[in-house]
Amino acid sequence: MVCLVVWLYALCLSSFAQTGITPNALQLDQIAILKTGEKNSESAFNPLGTPSGLIKALGKPLSITKEYAEIDDIYLIVYKYNGAEFDFNRNSLVGFHITNGNFIVRTQTPRLTNKTDTFNFRVGDPASRVQKIYPQSFKANRDGRIFFRLYSLTKNPNTNISTRTNLDASFLFVIEDGVLTGIIFGE
Repeated sequence: MVCLVVWLYALCLSSFAQTGITPNALQLDQIAILKTGEKNSESAFNPLGTPSGLIKALGKPLSITKEYAEIDDIYLIVYKYNGAEFDFNRNSLVGFHITNGNFIVRTQTPRLTNKTDTFNFRVGDPASRVQKIYPQSFKANRDGRIFFRLYSLTKNPNTNISTRTNLDASFLFVIEDGVLTGIIFGE
């Protein structure tokens, strides 16, 4: 999966350059994965989380395997669920791929009014929903891949000023025939 993420990131950069459109930005710690039907935000897994946090949020995986990622020359610990795969290197998530509606990806987008909009997406949702909520990313889509820029915020405790850092990670929705068919994250 790491090779896939590198390829997707390159495709993402190419898409930005070709369309001239800057996709929507998402704050990494404001993305969460939940089991479908779960309403409690405390039962969510964040991409900054650990394997134990993943299991606490999503339950016991179908399997846990050690797989070699040749391009990075590392071994990943892969947690496989029905419809999702999560890859960890040294207890840090390096990627996930969701392929069915068993999981919800929740995004939170801040507004200028100090409020936050929360949106839930899952495989099977209509592409028009993504287009309505994240129009810039939808316009920049390439080959059915809807990319998002990711960033982190770090608050200086002395000044209470936050610094935004753009990340080299990829987050995208895969669209086929007007329907969301996959959700992918990778570093």
